[in-house]
Amino acid sequence: MANIIIYDIAADSYGALVILNQIVGEAEHDKANDYYIFLSSGINKTHGNLHYIYINKKKGLVHRIMWDSYGLKRYLKKNLIIPNLIISMQNIALLGFHGIPQMVYLHQSVPFSDFSLNPMKKEERKLFFYKYVYKIMIFLTINFTGSRVYVQTEWMKERAVSLFRKSIKVKKIAPCIEKHEGIRNTETNNKYILFYPTSNFKYKNIDTIIKAIDYLKVYNPGIYERIELQLTIDKDLKYCAVSDKIKFIGYQSKDDMISLYENSSAMVFPSYLESFGLPLIEAASLGLPIIVSDLPYAREILGTYDGAKFINDYLSKRAWAQGITEVYTEVYKEGRNRYEPLIWNNEGWKVLFDDIHSILNNKKG
Repeated sequence: MANIIIYDIAADSYGALVILNQIVGEAEHDKANDYYIFLSSGINKTHGNLHYIYINKKKGLVHRIMWDSYGLKRYLKKNLIIPNLIISMQNIALLGFHGIPQMVYLHQSVPFSDFSLNPMKKEERKLFFYKYVYKIMIFLTINFTGSRVYVQTEWMKERAVSLFRKSIKVKKIAPCIEKHEGIRNTETNNKYILFYPTSNFKYKNIDTIIKAIDYLKVYNPGIYERIELQLTIDKDLKYCAVSDKIKFIGYQSKDDMISLYENSSAMVFPSYLESFGLPLIEAASLGLPIIVSDLPYAREILGTYDGAKFINDYLSKRAWAQGITEVYTEVYKEGRNRYEPLIWNNEGWKVLFDDIHSILNNKKG
């Protein structure tokens, strides 16, 4: 029986937690091995072959870096846990584990982005760190340890291959999607509800979608009167000053997200940078109309989905206003409020666990 470390103390966003839960769910079926899962909150517990260890991430970034560098190794030594394999879900490999194979799930897309960032702007400093400093950390730790790398899309794979030395293996593994038999609720109190599951980062392009809605005051006042934009962020005054058509609903649980998809008229997704875009396949699996930036990540996920409206000029308020209007026509005038649900290939984690077993078998040999 091997001891496998799943390290993800940074996970706190909806997408990261969904993916972690999927992997842990698969690990539970692998009774031949013990999995030690390091998370950022909760109570230490053991469930079958799953051992949960919770680390207080609230102490700050410095504490987390110290844990990455020293804390994990010290904890394993103190508790007499000898790791046979480390799976880092945090984009970087862990140093100090010479001779122990590592697998890195690389899902942070900012280091591979093309847009510029200004560290003098407070709202862009974190992204600046990810784009320049974090990219160096990714490069150094993965190249130094010789870790295997797993990404979510082809465009990320192309960028990753160009970053690492040739001997580093990079595979694409897309997240899975659970099947839901939900029924779309078309009774929305005469509202045209646009749902955007998002975080409050620059590349999420919230400004543009709000300006597009304001533009509809002139472009199509009838639609403007019915619109409600729902954002999964906390109330932000800079957006309140622009439009009174916004409903800030904050972070949502997995079950609440499904309900929001089912009760929306359409989903908007103006983001111009995604490693994958989990909400896209979740919404498409329910047949929801989706208005999305015309970029490689979106084409890769929604290229065969009839309910997708791609916006080529994704920084233009006029282009988004036109797309919103066209989907409104389909939903309310043509009665096309649901499309054939997207069928998604759920073989990704099988590939990952096949590699886990292959690595362990090779190590035994």
